[in-house]
Amino acid sequence: MSALSFSPARLRGGALLAAALLAQAAASTHAAAQRRVGDGTAVVVGTVIDATTQKPVAAARIALPRNGRNATADRLGRFTVGRLQPGSHPAVVHMIGYREKFVIWEVGPDTTRVQVAMEAIPVALAGLKVQVDRFERRRLAVGVSSRTASQLQLLSSTAPDAAQFLADHFGLSRIHCGGSSGGGRGGLFANMTSSSMLGLGSFDCFRVRGEATRPCVVIDERPAYGMDELATYRPEDLYRLDVYHGGSFIQAYTVWFMEGAAKRPFAPTPVSAQMNQFCTFTR
Repeated sequence: MSALSFSPARLRGGALLAAALLAQAAASTHAAAQRRVGDGTAVVVGTVIDATTQKPVAAARIALPRNGRNATADRLGRFTVGRLQPGSHPAVVHMIGYREKFVIWEVGPDTTRVQVAMEAIPVALAGLKVQVDRFERRRLAVGVSSRTASQLQLLSSTAPDAAQFLADHFGLSRIHCGGSSGGGRGGLFANMTSSSMLGLGSFDCFRVRGEATRPCVVIDERPAYGMDELATYRPEDLYRLDVYHGGSFIQAYTVWFMEGAAKRPFAPTPVSAQMNQFCTFTR
């Protein structure tokens, strides 16, 4: 083989190595750019209000696309965005039932205080109320014990993820299930390989009436991979969280799902039908 000839395998290997090096260089350049744009000592402290009523808009989402900073308004409409460089910072403010708002903040070297007035969309707010009322009527119609966590309660949480919020708020004891149903009751995936074996987590069971129970979890009207999938969401990502039968069955709704439901309210599937469709409880 001459010095200028290469086998296909060597060509592929060289191409892969070059691609990896280019990707690494691009990532390093991007990270450096992010540090230049975002890593400073300036802070934006603000509130989001309804432009008509002047009342706080809880759970509004604030995004600064220039540097990847994000925040969520608390129950009083307050938010904080830190580690900014002084200068102009475009921001997008979004909330279900309101028109998305684009603003540019002139940020000083220390703390800059801002207020964002959101314009309500009456039809969307009405649709959201209709959908929430339907979910609540469905919950109350179930013949088993149930509890719910509202969006404001989720917003007020300091839990690192929605699964931990669930345990803390409802007083449920999270325990390790292992690779099988562990002799307890399992959800839809009870007879499949445990998601903890995939490196997603391990405390995917609750102790219900002294028995290890892997809950059947439904997120946005679809079956989920148990507590491990729920743990990928932050509490502020959820609009509501319903718990049935001591933690055996859990329904979660994200803010993104509820935004779509506000535009097109639908009749939710009865809880008993979801249990029969999505959950196979075994002992």
